[in-house]
Amino acid sequence: MGGLGKTTLARKVYNDSKVKQGFSCCVWVYVSNECRAKELLLSLLKHLRPNLETELQEENNKGKKFTEEQDIFNLSVEELKKLVRQYLERKTRYLVVLDDLWKTQDWDEVQDAFPDNNRGNRILITSRLKEVALHTSLHPPYYLQFLSQEESWELFRRKVFRGEECPFELEPLGKQIVASCRGLPLSIVVLAGLLANKEKSHREWSKVVGHVNWYLTQDETQVKDIVLKLSYDNLPRRLKPCFLYFGIFPEDFEIPVRPLLQQWVAEGFIQETRNRDPDDVAEDYLYELIDRSLVQVAAIKTSGGVKTCHIHDLLRDLCVSQSKGDKIFEVCSDNDIQILTKPRRLSFHCDMGHYISSSNKDHSCIRSLFFFGIYSNFTGNEWEWLFKGFKLVRVLELGKNHCAGKIPSNLGDFIHLRYLRIDSNFGIIIPTSILTLQNLQTVDLGNWFREIPICFPAQMWKLKHLRHLYGQGPVKLQGHYSGSNEVMWNLRTIFPIDIDTQTLSLMKKGSFPNLVKLGLSINSDRQGKWPKLLQSLQELSHLNILKICLRGDFDASIGTVSSIWRFGCEPQELLQSLGLLTHITTLKITNICSLMITVPPNVTKLTLRGISSITREGLNALRNHTKLQILSLYGDYGSNINLNCVVGYG
Repeated sequence: MGGLGKTTLARKVYNDSKVKQGFSCCVWVYVSNECRAKELLLSLLKHLRPNLETELQEENNKGKKFTEEQDIFNLSVEELKKLVRQYLERKTRYLVVLDDLWKTQDWDEVQDAFPDNNRGNRILITSRLKEVALHTSLHPPYYLQFLSQEESWELFRRKVFRGEECPFELEPLGKQIVASCRGLPLSIVVLAGLLANKEKSHREWSKVVGHVNWYLTQDETQVKDIVLKLSYDNLPRRLKPCFLYFGIFPEDFEIPVRPLLQQWVAEGFIQETRNRDPDDVAEDYLYELIDRSLVQVAAIKTSGGVKTCHIHDLLRDLCVSQSKGDKIFEVCSDNDIQILTKPRRLSFHCDMGHYISSSNKDHSCIRSLFFFGIYSNFTGNEWEWLFKGFKLVRVLELGKNHCAGKIPSNLGDFIHLRYLRIDSNFGIIIPTSILTLQNLQTVDLGNWFREIPICFPAQMWKLKHLRHLYGQGPVKLQGHYSGSNEVMWNLRTIFPIDIDTQTLSLMKKGSFPNLVKLGLSINSDRQGKWPKLLQSLQELSHLNILKICLRGDFDASIGTVSSIWRFGCEPQELLQSLGLLTHITTLKITNICSLMITVPPNVTKLTLRGISSITREGLNALRNHTKLQILSLYGDYGSNINLNCVVGYG
């Protein structure tokens, strides 16, 4: 049964320090009921080799032509299995968790990816189905039982009172509430999350007992559904749409927090900010849902924030059913491709081409559109379909559906668009019509890991409400720049941007005064530009996250990127001048070569890539930075770091 704690128990084993010490490689993958072998293998590769795409790009930078075949999303199932197997064979001992496996054939299709070399490797599987457990292993499965009355009360008490004692007068009511959960851990923690946020009084708890008892008289067999529905009904009004939003994502999907919060803002869920940044208020909402045990943390940032999250299948089912009835959103999957209502939001978990060919529905009511189906390239037919039927969308999430090259010139037809996300593994040209989208808040073109530029109109300052601009490669401003003195007061993020004359002019004029996060792609042929750029960065008083990628020249004679510097100063002079940026707290530098830098005094997190060696002098340069909490050092591609530490310098 769902909610017994299979994943929780597996996670406790997986995170145990003694278990971690026994394996050189540990990876956790969510499977789900609608899993495909290719998606499972891609997920494995994402966790096993998170820098694989970066490695392919670095090969390209060394003169090897980047081809579509190097895009892991275009590899066949057999090719992906070979990559996984090759990686695991190099490990002394590995532990893989396949969470929530539903079909025996899913295991049969991927088991060849796991080499058995008699080194003590382990694969841990969770499943609701006995036949799956017996099929995948000769070892007898471990069956989880319902909690006893004593165990149920202990779990409830810990969640509600968090280390404090339960008041004597509330204990009878509390045990009565716990008894209604029938020993199901999920129901207990969700109901406890509800009560933890209510006044701990006899009057408030009596109301909950009354509600539970009334529901049980209607249908005593659906205890878990009753408890989960009661927890949703008791959510503050501001949290209800945020919670239901989780049903848009596929089952067992690991949800990146940053785009989720930005989507909430674009949807208009965050209205009362009291002069606070709406992204920060959205983050508070997420933490409230986590505190109520309605959302689970999947991954934590090194800085301590939540990086990804997910939701239990039973709670996701509640989101889907509640939303479908209220016409909030509908999900199209391979098993259910028909839209029965006229929802405000539409989420595809299937092949888009299949839906287009089989549907002639009126989509004029759709305001948000999401694609989480199989990975594919957007063609002219798909774009034409989008522009024809979804002109009023505010949120457009295209997921891993790649847009190879130029986005159609009529992008400006989406007149209400606030949030746009397209992942592309190729250079993108953004049409000038985007400048007419006066409501646009976020343009997300993927996470920065390559140096293929994204061409963006130079008059970007016309986008008055733009808050975030992300790219897989540096944003290069193209076209006529009028020299306007307009200011983008709302812009918080550019990650990254190519430093050229136009960019420097905008930064020098103070066009982005409220930037918080900035990525810079700096080519070494920009003679004499660094001092002016540094002066501009010093003026950005809100900037606290800075990433710099230093690039050499492309040498046509040898077909690769050389390390020739033409910054108008020596590399060390450039790096040492960073110490003037007193407002920076997070600093990342790629292609740094040497550790001899002056770190800004308030940096707490420092990441350096492309280091060939670290000397005593280099470590000594860091020893006075008492605020530094996280230090990440990476060698050049294909090489190790020679770390020379001595007592007193480590």
